[in-house]
Amino acid sequence: MLELHCLGANSDEKIFQPTSHLARWQVRSFSNELNLAAAIRSDVFVVDASWPGWREALREVRRVGPQVVRVLLNSKTPVQQLSDLPLFHRVVNRHRVDCIEKMTQAVIHARSLVADTDVRRALLSIDSLPIRSDSIQLADQLGCSAEAFAQTIEQDASIASALLKCRAELADEPCSVGHLADSLDHRQWRELAGTVSRDLLLGVFDIDGFHSQSARAAALASEFGRQCRQPDSDCEEFRLAGLLHDIGRLALAVTAPDEYEQLSLLAEQTGRPLWQVEQRVLGVDHMQAGGFLASIWGLPESTLEAAEFHHEPRRSRLRDGLSVLSAVYAAVACQESSFTPNHCYLQDAGLDRAFEQLLSARPSQPVKVC
Repeated sequence: MLELHCLGANSDEKIFQPTSHLARWQVRSFSNELNLAAAIRSDVFVVDASWPGWREALREVRRVGPQVVRVLLNSKTPVQQLSDLPLFHRVVNRHRVDCIEKMTQAVIHARSLVADTDVRRALLSIDSLPIRSDSIQLADQLGCSAEAFAQTIEQDASIASALLKCRAELADEPCSVGHLADSLDHRQWRELAGTVSRDLLLGVFDIDGFHSQSARAAALASEFGRQCRQPDSDCEEFRLAGLLHDIGRLALAVTAPDEYEQLSLLAEQTGRPLWQVEQRVLGVDHMQAGGFLASIWGLPESTLEAAEFHHEPRRSRLRDGLSVLSAVYAAVACQESSFTPNHCYLQDAGLDRAFEQLLSARPSQPVKVC
């Protein structure tokens, strides 16, 4: 059972009651100062944004308790001050009891994906993922249009994941790249870009190349939806999940850049899939790492499925057939020359013809990321 410590909920302890079968809550009122020892002994630290000292509390827990999931209990949606994003892993709407329960279940699921406490701590230490160089240049410019924002977000998995993180309590609502771009003015864009990592090289891991490959997967997943005659709204959902499906690779490269360089070389030498080499050497693969972050950050369920199962869709709890996951799986199979698609999965789902059409329309040269 999870141990959760909440500061600043005051008399609203009833909002935690629906999760009593999942977690033990210790709720302290506004009058109490941060009990740091109790907070870092817990699995999850929740602080109410109505309490004046919430930023200092999150900073302190972040400093001394990197293994603790930090949650901001907020009454406004989405988070307005994007510069606060590195302080917390997830934001929850204090007026929606279902969000409290979903957050608790998400943490439990994330822990089931990554059992090793050192790996968990490393992943939880990631405040943001590195953005592409074009995003940095745009953030440094003045007077950029909403169209420029949208085009950049469409090409940058790190920016998109950061924006989704700050609106996690809205994750059940349809979301697209356009929706994310429309939520920002230029001041907020610069503020957001200032919070994310600007590292452009992690060992031999090419950040811009990674984002280009993710953007291509997004485009292919969206095109697959059109091949299957899906409405534009569904195709946009496919696009967003395709953009974010590989965030686990970037996360592992951030936490262990030197080791990840060797993993990539070993995968090339042995001809084994990279995720299998990751699992053998690190004890965790990029699907598990991606699913872990997607769960902790509160990304949409469809994005979580794509991140966690895009190489092994049969393991998903979703039924066979056209879904966000199957569209992303088809996109990954289409663009990676070393990837052997499971044609039985595609045939059983009734998607083999659409996949053949996607293959015929794909770019001639796949992108390779070291």
